[in-house]
Amino acid sequence: MSSEKITISDESNAEIICNELANKLFSPIEYLNKYTSDHIFYFKNKAQDFEICAFGKKETGLSLDKLKSLSLTQENLYLISLSPFYSHLTNEKIQRNEWDNLNIQSYLPKLVIVRIKNQTKVYSYEDSDINILKERKINKFSLDTSSETEIPNYKQWESGIINSIESMRQKSIDKIVLSRKIKIQNKIYIDSQEYFLNKSREVENSYHIYLKQNNQHFLCFSPETLLRSNKDELMIDCIAGTIKKSKEEDKEKEHESFLSDKKEINEHRFVCKSVEEVLKNLGMDYKYEFKEEILSLKYVEHIHSLITSKSDKTKILSLIESLHPTPAVGGRPKDEALKLIFEIEGQKRGLYAAPIGILSKNLTEIAVGIRSALIHDKEMYLYGGCGIVKESIPEKEWYETQEKMKNFI
Repeated sequence: MSSEKITISDESNAEIICNELANKLFSPIEYLNKYTSDHIFYFKNKAQDFEICAFGKKETGLSLDKLKSLSLTQENLYLISLSPFYSHLTNEKIQRNEWDNLNIQSYLPKLVIVRIKNQTKVYSYEDSDINILKERKINKFSLDTSSETEIPNYKQWESGIINSIESMRQKSIDKIVLSRKIKIQNKIYIDSQEYFLNKSREVENSYHIYLKQNNQHFLCFSPETLLRSNKDELMIDCIAGTIKKSKEEDKEKEHESFLSDKKEINEHRFVCKSVEEVLKNLGMDYKYEFKEEILSLKYVEHIHSLITSKSDKTKILSLIESLHPTPAVGGRPKDEALKLIFEIEGQKRGLYAAPIGILSKNLTEIAVGIRSALIHDKEMYLYGGCGIVKESIPEKEWYETQEKMKNFI
């Protein structure tokens, strides 16, 4: 495949349109198969009214003060917001795993292509060399696996849940969220961009997220918003409680049963209560846009409530830090639940269930990195989690996580 390089720059951070990029400015996702770089980030929100493709890294390891000064004060500046699921485990003895070579920290890219509703613009924050790929054709890519490894296996999973329920009773923990993964060894190299572009055509009602760092690729189709803040309004998803997607002929009966299931509804309300407490602690009023409705995805359905508040950009970063992880991916009470989860799982979660998104002056949107995968060469890790309460049944939770990982299989 032949390629050439272009260099573009704009020292004043003003809007720029390059001839090569402006030729056909459609959706930014089109540039995933036209341009390449060692660092790429693509993000499309659930509402599909915002989309960004970012290339290169200008500045990394941004401090909280720097994040505030850049994202809250400068027009047309977009920061990539990345944070690992566990951000305070420096004193813990952590097993090495597949996340070790991924640099998970917020950064300022060199160049971004941004679509807001029907308008696409290009911004460059530094001279940026990106490769233009010639006539890259996106073909249908299917996995051809030579092996699949369940981590943990079913017996270990069952034992972990039984032990965790006993620990929850002793420590007065209402809920924890346990995760597991499948390691897939493919027979041939996995073209991650091709794989992502194919899957993105199939998934609705979700964020579409792709991150490339050198030879590591993170893919995510999350239905869950940690936080969305524009000039006027703040929105927070509460998504918890899961069933396999109902058949059309059984939908009414199964939805009625789902919404009256004590275990599922309590799991959902733990999340709502936690969000309410965070907003109250920050002195923010709130209301429910809707409460305990059914969110239907391709393979599963969830109980979904949406909380809204007046946007206050001075509190956005504190709000992100306080909300994550909600009981939908962590547990309740938060600190005790996280300690128990780490005690059981014993390793980093990386970007799985972590906050990931965009910080900018007029729009900040952070997704929760569930329904995700990590790809390197011929290896792919799939991640799935489920809420564990005292009434949980190990076998049922195992099959729930299987349904959640089907986006990638």
